[in-house]
Amino acid sequence: MITKEPHSNLSANLQHLMQNHKIKSVELAEALGVSAELIGKLKNGVLNNPTLKVLTGLSFYFNLTIQDLVFANLATIKNSEIKILNYLPLVEWETIKDWKENKSGKTVILENSFNSSFAVNLNENYGIFSKGSLIFISTETPPQNNDYVLVLSKQQDKFYIRKLIVEEHSYLQSIMPEINNVIEYDAANYLIYGTVVGYQKLVFFKG
Repeated sequence: MITKEPHSNLSANLQHLMQNHKIKSVELAEALGVSAELIGKLKNGVLNNPTLKVLTGLSFYFNLTIQDLVFANLATIKNSEIKILNYLPLVEWETIKDWKENKSGKTVILENSFNSSFAVNLNENYGIFSKGSLIFISTETPPQNNDYVLVLSKQQDKFYIRKLIVEEHSYLQSIMPEINNVIEYDAANYLIYGTVVGYQKLVFFKG
C-alpha cells in the first residue's frame, strides 16, 4: 500500500499569517535573519522544503507548531483548533525570584500552557521530583487542597516546594522523605509564590 505524503500548505499559510500580522517580507526576513528573497520564495510556493532552522524561526515568530505551520489550513480552521506555543522562561532554583527577567535567555516550549508561568530546572532530587527534571510553576493559578506549591520563607529568603493541605486552616507539608513535618500556613512568614501545574521527568538512555 502506498501512503500519500501530507500536502504542504506552507506557502498559503505564510501569506495568511503575514497578511494578518501586517508584516512585509523584508521585515520578516530581518526578524528571522534570512534574506527577503527566501521569504518571497516561500510565499510564492517556489520553495516548499526550507531548512529546519527556517521552519523553527517561523514557528517561533508566529507562535505556532511546525506541523500547523506546514500542514494545517490556517485560513479555514478555528483559532481554538490551532496549537499555540508558549515560550516559558527556564530558570535555576537560585534565580526563581528573577524569572520574569530571565537573564539566561533559556526557554521551554509548551503548547497551550498557563499564563504567568515559568519552568525550574532541578539540580538535585526533591521529594517526588527527580534531579534534572523540570517543574512548571504558575503564579496566577490559585492553589487547591493537595496541590504542590512553591513557597517562599520570608525569614530565610529561600524557596521550598510543599504540599498544601486545606482544612479548617491551611497547612504546608514537606515532600522530603527525611523531613516529614507539617506547618500551619502563616502569611506573615510564608508566601505561596505559585502553584506547581506540571512536571516533566527527563529520562536518559545509556549508549
